[in-house]
Amino acid sequence: MAPSTLTQTRKVKRQSDVQDKNYAWHAHDVREVLSVLGSGSEGISEAEAKTRLKKHGLNKFTELPPPSFLSEVYKQLKSPLAVVLLLAFAATAYLHEFIDAGVILLALLIAVAIGVFQEGKASQAFTVLTRSQTQQVTVVRSGKKHQINTEELVPGDVILLESGSGVPADCRLVEVKQFNVNEASISGEWQSVDKVTKAIPVGTPELERENIIYMGSYVTAGVARAVVLKTGDTTLIGALAKSVQAIEDTETPLQIQIQKLSRVMLLIISVLVAAVFAIGLISGQSFHDMLLVAIAVSVASVPEGLPAAVTIILAVGMEALLKRGGLVRSLLAAETLGSTTYILTDKTGTLTRGKMSLTGIAVGEQVNYDTRTWKTGSSEHRLLDVALCAANAYQEEKDGKVLYHGDAVEQVIVAEAYTHGLSSDTPSLRRHRLDYLPFRSETRFAAGLSKLKGKNLLCVNGAPEDLLFYATSIEVKSGRTKLTVEYTEHVTERISELTREGKRLLAVAYKEIDDGEIDETLSSEELLEGLTFFGLLVLSDPIRPDVKKAIATVQGAGVEVLLVTGDNPETAHRVAEQVGISSGGGAVLTGSDLEELDDEELLAALEYVRVFARVLPEQKLRIAQVLQRRGEIVAMTGDGVNDAPALQRANIGVAVGSGTEVAKEAADLVLIDDSFKIVVAAIEEGRRIVANLRKIVAYLLSTSLSEVVLIAAALLTGGAVPILPTQILWANIVEEGLMSVAFAFERGEKNAMKRPPRDVHEEGVLSVGMLWFIAFVVTTLSILLLSLYFYLRYLELPIEELRSTMFFAISVDSIFMAFAFRSLSTPLWRTPLKENLFFVGSFLVSGLLLMVALSLPFFQYVLSYQPLPLYDIMLVIVFAIASLVTIEVGKWVFFRE
Repeated sequence: MAPSTLTQTRKVKRQSDVQDKNYAWHAHDVREVLSVLGSGSEGISEAEAKTRLKKHGLNKFTELPPPSFLSEVYKQLKSPLAVVLLLAFAATAYLHEFIDAGVILLALLIAVAIGVFQEGKASQAFTVLTRSQTQQVTVVRSGKKHQINTEELVPGDVILLESGSGVPADCRLVEVKQFNVNEASISGEWQSVDKVTKAIPVGTPELERENIIYMGSYVTAGVARAVVLKTGDTTLIGALAKSVQAIEDTETPLQIQIQKLSRVMLLIISVLVAAVFAIGLISGQSFHDMLLVAIAVSVASVPEGLPAAVTIILAVGMEALLKRGGLVRSLLAAETLGSTTYILTDKTGTLTRGKMSLTGIAVGEQVNYDTRTWKTGSSEHRLLDVALCAANAYQEEKDGKVLYHGDAVEQVIVAEAYTHGLSSDTPSLRRHRLDYLPFRSETRFAAGLSKLKGKNLLCVNGAPEDLLFYATSIEVKSGRTKLTVEYTEHVTERISELTREGKRLLAVAYKEIDDGEIDETLSSEELLEGLTFFGLLVLSDPIRPDVKKAIATVQGAGVEVLLVTGDNPETAHRVAEQVGISSGGGAVLTGSDLEELDDEELLAALEYVRVFARVLPEQKLRIAQVLQRRGEIVAMTGDGVNDAPALQRANIGVAVGSGTEVAKEAADLVLIDDSFKIVVAAIEEGRRIVANLRKIVAYLLSTSLSEVVLIAAALLTGGAVPILPTQILWANIVEEGLMSVAFAFERGEKNAMKRPPRDVHEEGVLSVGMLWFIAFVVTTLSILLLSLYFYLRYLELPIEELRSTMFFAISVDSIFMAFAFRSLSTPLWRTPLKENLFFVGSFLVSGLLLMVALSLPFFQYVLSYQPLPLYDIMLVIVFAIASLVTIEVGKWVFFRE
């Protein structure tokens, strides 16, 4: 057989093997796997990637179809309040009151339609949020590194992974260095797994294949190069995706409280109906008439717009925060944000711009800030070369621009080195790098091993105090010399001086070793002992101009802010002073100090300490747990893989947008542009969500309960039912329904950020003050309604005219009351309409529908309404004005500042 024919035969066999689901990717060596996939160490080409993308599709799970219309309708009908309407419909139909039955059924359908619409709008908002959560991955194509969306990955792509990366597809490992992966999403085990590249015997269970990494897991340590095997639905976790998607969302505390409130109201309604029914029968009323009365009472008691209120308000709040730069990843977080009492914030990128620049290099006694002198052959240029070797960030040219990817500090090193002619493609230690040891928070250094003049040079970047501790010699302008006590004191003083100025420092050191690779089994002391301390990289990261005001705002809202960072204590203290977290004489505790304190001592220290430096992620978690045990609601920022447990444990985990994918997956809130001001916006939105929900509940309960009081009082005084079930339903659903939905779009109380946080342990949906306010409104509104009703009875109006007047009064009142409920701390005349155009639209539509009901003969017949004389209309206007005045008085009494 000719060689070309043999090659073609092998290709065909390999392609058929790839299609075989039982192909043992783990049982072959790396070269064979790459060959089967038609790939190599330099990856596939862009053209080939496009071809494979068309064949395999996007690297994502097939989405389940949205819930059917009937399932959404059934969901609404399960509400306890909908059950009341169903029973009312059945009872009126039984009594052959078919007009009333038809109207009640129509009202139920309208309530269901509104619920389905609101749920649909919420679903759309969540879809927007989901689409905002894109992930990037570094891929090697045609030997060049690029960052692409993970959805664009195809089998055969070679990707680069490091600590904090999410695994975007099922992959076979090609190269690893201290590489550990957490596979809890697959196996349920939180213990990280060591990974290797060697072939594993055929028959090894999937989760024991140490050379395979699976989509959904994440990297906890080390670096790796891997080749993509399977994407999307064909991955191991893809088989579980549909069942995962089918799991119902967990209900939030507010949703649970609303459901409890609905059940309590159902119980109250049942008691009221039974009482009214019994009283009527005892007083000699007919069973038929009393059943109609009971229906009227039950219908009046139901706030039909309540069940869907929570979801729509949470969804609107989450969407609003997204527009301000914050991605909320859970409903629970949306409602908890406003109750935050402590914020544990990092420094870099959150309080600072996160756009570091290398402003100086210190070699010897002086710091050189003149970048023009960092020329080839200079001490500064050689130090940059060593620093570049110990960095793993990289550059990419795209659309005529040079982009940098990787750790923020390493990006600065790579960019500055590139400016001075040093890169992976030019003569440099990085170009000839033999091995690399990634940075870990526990060791606080990264290292690269390169070949220099036939010798192996270990290049190290790390914390200045650590590298200085292990060094035995030092570079000065005249060359390398022994590190004496005098030199040590001089460098220590220089470090202290620069950190007091708020500078971030990175030490650079080196030493010659015999091995051609870094021995991972050595301890930090063994690896670093005998270093030559080369010098310092002086980094500047300016404070964000808006952060001081933002911190003052949250402090004014009763929220304590702590700076918890891994940076130098003096740098941390300087930044804390500049942004207003700490005063000039404030204390700073380090990670070492924390180890000496028990929980009680730490809790005592938290009364006066606002800055924690050189803190490890597990120590950050401990601070949060101590505060939580005291009942605090803790929001915590983080960006690294080791921050993930702390972010999950915090009440609100906050990940910066530039952080690792693992941190973002563990967080409840992602700061898209990293800024602390988004945390402020999140707290403000959280408070707005709760405030608007309370307005809706208070508004609906006030109108519904006052109608019940009216009916009960009329019956107890021997009068006829003053308002019919059909009339009540029209007022409650058509008029109140639209107006209540509009509250979801209110901007919130203007002084919301000047109040202390809501105590989630003491307050439910309705605070004590809100309950008293509702009681006041129900009482005064009931008195006004009864005054109007008894006056109309005094005039001896025909029952049809009396009911028409009461229907008109309740409808008008429900529309105009909404104006007073828009803001509970501000008079209605100081609440601009332009701030909520949705409210204006709801008002106009509600008014139009009321005019239709009062004008068209069909609706007049269905609603048992007859046109009113001018005198009755004037009475209703006076009643509506009096109602507004009493609500404004109640606001002044219960909510004035």
